[in-house]
Amino acid sequence: MKYLQNVFQGRSFLDCKDYTPAEIEYLIDFALHLKELKKEHIPHEYLKGKNIAFVSESSNSGYSAPRALLYQNFGILPNKDYQVSFSGKHDNSITGVYNKDYDAGAIADTVLARMVAGGRVPDPAEWCDVIYESDIFPPTAWGVNYRLK
Repeated sequence: MKYLQNVFQGRSFLDCKDYTPAEIEYLIDFALHLKELKKEHIPHEYLKGKNIAFVSESSNSGYSAPRALLYQNFGILPNKDYQVSFSGKHDNSITGVYNKDYDAGAIADTVLARMVAGGRVPDPAEWCDVIYESDIFPPTAWGVNYRLK
């Protein structure tokens, strides 16, 4: 089976009646394929050699966490397996992927939702595929000196 076909690009998965039984079966098989690769610790090459947009080196949600997750979940390393680009902010990563300046981008879904609601980009189902969604994590960390009274 050939995976990662672009026949789903620009289509929303909001209603199963918009898909043929064969297309639904393909999506389920592909999900099972990815899960099996992860379970067996076999890296896949879907992002290998791609230009991935990150926010900045100091961004947790836009660089540190996604970089670690790319290694943990896909077994790929920055500047070895994929090219690192810094866009400056989540909005730029999103518009960069939309405009095809980047192959992929690590972004905050809240920023994407705001941009869609504001009409800055169309519904992502029309122009991109989500290949990984992390668990929710705090956007900000606070450090406190233990000697404060």
